[in-house]
Amino acid sequence: MGIHNNKIGVKRRRQFQRKQLQQKGTKSAKRKLKQLSGKEKRFMLDINHKITKSLANDKSVGVYAIEKLTGIRNTPAKKKTRSWLNNWSFYQFEELLKYKCEYNHIIVEYVDPRYTSQKCNRCKTIDKNARNKSIYICKHCGYTQHADINAAMNIRDNYVFSRHLNV
Repeated sequence: MGIHNNKIGVKRRRQFQRKQLQQKGTKSAKRKLKQLSGKEKRFMLDINHKITKSLANDKSVGVYAIEKLTGIRNTPAKKKTRSWLNNWSFYQFEELLKYKCEYNHIIVEYVDPRYTSQKCNRCKTIDKNARNKSIYICKHCGYTQHADINAAMNIRDNYVFSRHLNV
């Protein structure tokens, strides 16, 4: 996922540039904003294509379990977090992943996202305060993991559990 990490800075720099131009408000600033808008859309589409292509071409994967993120923009969050979420083209990413995986006979399933970031993957205790930035530390069993990895493992487990119930 090196592609994604290197491009986050580009996206944030463009966001800062957009903010500066919006504050300026001149005719030339508005023209530049319109030009930047198209550039950002093409940039995100390119990044999403590269990442989803890499995921869909992984022959060792039979199923991708992903969160259904409807309503994510409506969740209360800090201004900075809300700004990042609103600039993330997750729907586009989801659609690209689905069609590419379908072509490669990989299943894409949706999982209920509730508590995946708050639940300990080891003891299953739910604690909304267990996450400290990017680290998840369970106060019940002491399990420590990168918060995103812990959440991803919970998504995987939720998928496996839901499949077990349907069998």
